[in-house]
Amino acid sequence: MKKFGKYIENWKNYLNQNDLTGMKKEYAKIKNKKEEIMPLEDTLKEIKTIENIQTLIKNKGNSLENITTDEIRLAQTI
Repeated sequence: MKKFGKYIENWKNYLNQNDLTGMKKEYAKIKNKKEEIMPLEDTLKEIKTIENIQTLIKNKGNSLENITTDEIRLAQTI
């Protein structure tokens, strides 16, 4: 992740310098790194969904009986 931040900063610097060649070079690095972290993004989305459902369960008295399927679907999409 440290390199990812460096590539982003480099790209911004090249943008400020109007250096299209440098921007393209750094963008290629960013794009490559993005592919590496995409599975992490999917995992974080799943974790957020689980957190939302657990919060819903807690707010509904720690019982699944008090929760509708619509509420579960909504918690999954938020």
